[in-house]
Amino acid sequence: MDARTEKIVNSFQSSWLETLAWYNEHIDNYPAWERYIPVKKLIEDFIKNGEDRFFYAKTSHSTLLVSRSVDGGLREDQKFVSIDVINPGVFEIKLREPLKTYREFRIGSLDDPRLLKVLKTLKETLVD
Repeated sequence: MDARTEKIVNSFQSSWLETLAWYNEHIDNYPAWERYIPVKKLIEDFIKNGEDRFFYAKTSHSTLLVSRSVDGGLREDQKFVSIDVINPGVFEIKLREPLKTYREFRIGSLDDPRLLKVLKTLKETLVD
């Protein structure tokens, strides 16, 4: 692995650890955040399975954002997946750019194949 790739992978992996710590803090300190436990588990699974090497993670309010952004910020032309908890056991998933939505749906479990499909689509985009 060349130095640039290693730097990107390290940045991606660090973003997942920071995001996990953020969710842990909120879940541990605010009872209403218990509904985000499935999101926390998804993050833990990404880290455990090595998927954290391919994506950058961050939050916007309570929404998990997954991108391929090297800098963490999102330009108007960068795709990302947002995962939001609407109600306990109801998740809203969007594949989008900041100004355009490509796919949007609600699921009852973060194991839903449609989530895996949009994440696979995102994974096939270039890291930038």
